[in-house]
Amino acid sequence: MKRRTRDEIKRFRESVKIIVKSDNCPNPITTFDESSFPTYILDVIKKKGFPKPTPVQSQGWPIVLAGHDLIAIAQTGSGKTLGFLLPGIVHMKAQEPLKVSFLLFCFRLPKKKNQKRVTPS
Repeated sequence: MKRRTRDEIKRFRESVKIIVKSDNCPNPITTFDESSFPTYILDVIKKKGFPKPTPVQSQGWPIVLAGHDLIAIAQTGSGKTLGFLLPGIVHMKAQEPLKVSFLLFCFRLPKKKNQKRVTPS
């Protein structure tokens, strides 16, 4: 992650309307390359043509990938689904193969529209 001053972080959060309710929140990222995602995820992101993380992804990914809980409130189409799914995929892929089946990651899609959006075609 790029080093930024507190003032730079504050200005970025204000410019994209991020509100943080924590005294110990990781700094946001502003590019995909700053994320700690593995190459197999970054390659797909670049192939799909996403220019940069959305605000909810910029702040959410560092929080979730650091193992912290996150509640994100943002408009439809703001990138929340991908913001939660990608860290979940990274977490699942990092686990040793299971000898017994149990739940590693649970994600709830609240609207039928979102369910259709993440279903493979």
